[in-house]
Amino acid sequence: MPFLRQLVASAIVLSSVAFIASCTSNSTTSPAIGEGDGSPSTAPCNPLLDGGPPPVRLDCFYKTETTKNGKTETLNDRLISNGHGHVAYSIDPKFVDNGYYLFNFSGHTSYLVNLNDRSYKIALTSPGDDILRAYGDGFNNKMTEKDRKLLPARKIGKYNCRGLLYKNGDTTREEWFDATGLVLVEQNISRPGETVKRSLQRVNTFCETLLLRLPTGFNLVN
Repeated sequence: MPFLRQLVASAIVLSSVAFIASCTSNSTTSPAIGEGDGSPSTAPCNPLLDGGPPPVRLDCFYKTETTKNGKTETLNDRLISNGHGHVAYSIDPKFVDNGYYLFNFSGHTSYLVNLNDRSYKIALTSPGDDILRAYGDGFNNKMTEKDRKLLPARKIGKYNCRGLLYKNGDTTREEWFDATGLVLVEQNISRPGETVKRSLQRVNTFCETLLLRLPTGFNLVN
């Protein structure tokens, strides 16, 4: 599938560009296990970290509508990535209320950070898992046509998108990426008892690097 090969090739180029950008400074990333984060080397982490991280630098704001039992909850969530395995996610775009999640794919750590009581704890799941899964599967060149279906090109807002369709039992995922910047623009999920529609609202032209760092002086709690 030429488009999927193009996705992977574009990701490599954009990742190389991100390497020289301010978003990749070692001083602004959450530490790996054994590098001062207080967690043991055998600490568990979100299993999605076994896959690939978003391969590009991005700071995306979404509107996410989740419908269960006829009731719809709307979130304004945000995902930040430096393109090299450090990712932050929050259901609050300001990263203040309800805490935020930090993922270090290379160090295999996943935390929920609480600013109010200056603590953090290991998080095995997060509300942002669907986005992580979209990037992990979307840029996995080991997947075949049996695993996913390439959808016809589609214009979503100002973005020229290509879509991927996944079906696994009773769960269906439809995910649309900007063909140029590789940003997840739209995501539609249907699974037993729940539907999710996630739509990109805007993208920052720079990455908030401080939000990718585990704050100093915070305590690891159970």
